[in-house]
Amino acid sequence: MNPNDAMDVIEPAVATWATGQNVTVAWPNYPFTPPQGPWVKLDFIWGTGQVLTKGASGLNSVTGILQLAIFGLVDAGDGALDALAQSARATFNRLRFTSPNQDVMFGAISGPVRRVEESWRSLVISAPFTVHEVVP
Repeated sequence: MNPNDAMDVIEPAVATWATGQNVTVAWPNYPFTPPQGPWVKLDFIWGTGQVLTKGASGLNSVTGILQLAIFGLVDAGDGALDALAQSARATFNRLRFTSPNQDVMFGAISGPVRRVEESWRSLVISAPFTVHEVVP
């Protein structure tokens, strides 16, 4: 599995979580108009790769971070945002997908980090993951 394939596995998991929480997702590079209620912005941050096994064909590990920023209106309190952040943390904390996607594994989730923008309050969680990639 390569990093692009990993995004194709992770994005539906985020969509399922968001549907269950009744929030809209702002997908990367896709038109979006924020709703009045809470919403989530998804970003992938890619790190370095490393060789796990050497030889003509081998195994690499590529690190990434699934960053979910959960937005709500400023001065509306953090209760609903905290609940969404904790739900997302519980969903992705140490998650390993099952076959045929077992090459995507999440670690311990960080955050939420609290931020204020002009008209939005956000809580950002960072979910590190690795992708094992077989090199032919």
